[in-house]
Amino acid sequence: MQTESARYNNVAITLHWMIAILIPAMFFFGLYADDLKEALREGQGSLAQVVMAFNWHKTIGLLVLALAVARLGWRLIHKAPPLPANMSGFEVLLTRVVHVAFYVLIIGIPLAGWLIISTSESPSYFFNNHAFPIPEIWGNSEGLHETMEEVHEYGAWTIMILMGLHIAAALKHHFVNRDDVLTRMLPGFMQRKG
Repeated sequence: MQTESARYNNVAITLHWMIAILIPAMFFFGLYADDLKEALREGQGSLAQVVMAFNWHKTIGLLVLALAVARLGWRLIHKAPPLPANMSGFEVLLTRVVHVAFYVLIIGIPLAGWLIISTSESPSYFFNNHAFPIPEIWGNSEGLHETMEEVHEYGAWTIMILMGLHIAAALKHHFVNRDDVLTRMLPGFMQRKG
């Protein structure tokens, strides 16, 4: 494990921000794909448009999974910067619980999505290209498919709520507590002087 630093390193910062941008993008793109599917049921739009939207959602979702696994691996071998000394025991516990929840969700939501793909009768393709089928990790199963759809949906809403709380906490640390919790994860920012 690496020695303690006041800031996250560049790899951790890059992975953090890539995932932080992709998750809300995937959330809203997933809602858009669902709207396209619903419109198709009502006789509007085209099947090709729906398939393309879902294939791109699946492709980017699996990219998020790969980034999340890389981030977790990196975090396991690189120590996080210390939390401010003036944080209460409850705040430290809450911070740790939220971070664990984030890791569970950023890995679990894409895995649930992959199980949805795998348990479906419809084929899925990376980049909406039939030359690159998404491998299945499970056989067709209607029951598992429906369960994973619920896990995926509730997980997506949960992570959006957690992201909102995470952003609010980071802004509180920066503007109210006036500590370096926010800037240690921002690229190119220097720590505040004591």
